[in-house]
Amino acid sequence: MSISLKGLVPFVMLLLVIPACGKGVATGGGGPTEPPVEETSANIVENAGVQIGLCTDLGLECSYSQDYRNVGTGCANNVRGKIRAFQNDTLLQTVEWSLATSIVIQPGEIFPVEDCCITSGTAQAANRYVGEAFWNNVSCG
Repeated sequence: MSISLKGLVPFVMLLLVIPACGKGVATGGGGPTEPPVEETSANIVENAGVQIGLCTDLGLECSYSQDYRNVGTGCANNVRGKIRAFQNDTLLQTVEWSLATSIVIQPGEIFPVEDCCITSGTAQAANRYVGEAFWNNVSCG
């Protein structure tokens, strides 16, 4: 008995093609692609050096101010930081600061931090201040 394959060839080819039409099968190019998602984030850096302000009547503590800037492309809230006072490489004092958590810093925005208290001894001895900021990235909308 002999079997003719002539009539079976289209049927077999159809069975080989059908699984390739399902989901999850990679096909080469030609289809629409989604645009890449643009990630934005804040980047808050020192904009100006620390300025020592007025000291108390007793001369024990002094106020300070420093400007920061958001050089990133996104917005930030819950902005807080530290200012470290050094004499050469010796850390003299660290002061912490924070903005109200509801304040949203926009890209390009410059904002001041003004607070108290750097001790007068630190203010007299420090020859270098280093500011550092921390924040949460949030939607600018």
